Amino acid sequence: MAGELNGDAPLGAIDRLRYLAVNLGRNLSGACPDLAVRRWRPPAEALSPDGFGTASPGRALTEAFIRLQLPKLMPPREIDVLDIGCGSGRTCSLLAQSGYRGRYTGVDQDDRFDAARWAAHGFEMRFTQGDIHTVPIDGPFDLIISISVLEHVADDIRLIPRLDSLLSPDGVQLHVVPAPAGLFVYLWHGYRQYSARALAERFGTESTTAYALGGGASFALHLVLITLPEILVRTGVRQRWPRAYGRLLALCLKLDRWIPMLPSLYAVYRHGPRAGSG
Repeated sequence: MAGELNGDAPLGAIDRLRYLAVNLGRNLSGACPDLAVRRWRPPAEALSPDGFGTASPGRALTEAFIRLQLPKLMPPREIDVLDIGCGSGRTCSLLAQSGYRGRYTGVDQDDRFDAARWAAHGFEMRFTQGDIHTVPIDGPFDLIISISVLEHVADDIRLIPRLDSLLSPDGVQLHVVPAPAGLFVYLWHGYRQYSARALAERFGTESTTAYALGGGASFALHLVLITLPEILVRTGVRQRWPRAYGRLLALCLKLDRWIPMLPSLYAVYRHGPRAGSG
């Protein structure tokens, strides 16, 4: 959207307040009854404190979703993967843990790719540096994935048709994005959060499901132990007491089952290109 404030750029106090007000208003008006929204919680046996380290609740839930839920949506096999905003390429290790193998293409504006680190995970690794809107990419892909990336793309609505054109007819897209409640824990982060209406505008409602990740307990944990000390005060709590933090995170993720409101993230799953996108 033209004129959107970008929280990734330095913002003064007035612009920060304007960012919060604009996004709050947009998020509150974002209901969409036609979009399938489901709550997803990891099974209790997957909530071991030893497996989380100092990961944020959102990161822990995202990685659990890829390892545990994605194989139910797309059976593990040999696939061609496009990872948007790939960073070091770590996502291929999560896919390998879920049973996938094949060819992995990472795209990012910055070159932090570490093929040597992840090459042993069953994927042939490739990296392309550039703007996802224009960088040359050879498809088709069976899986197009992004993790906390679309909110950093200025014209994300224009990007979706290109992703559709790169998807195989039976392919799958999975995008993890901040939900409306994410505004309060991530604050001025990227351009936007995604309401159900915003997701429907971009991905359509047919063959699209938004899985809500998180709940009231993990939301409160993020707010109190990450947002307030790390973003506003610039001090680390979870790094200082990692074992205690891991135990508390595991407990909060279990409590989310009984406090389902305020999910911080959506995992947006869509099977096949959007109708009429070709």
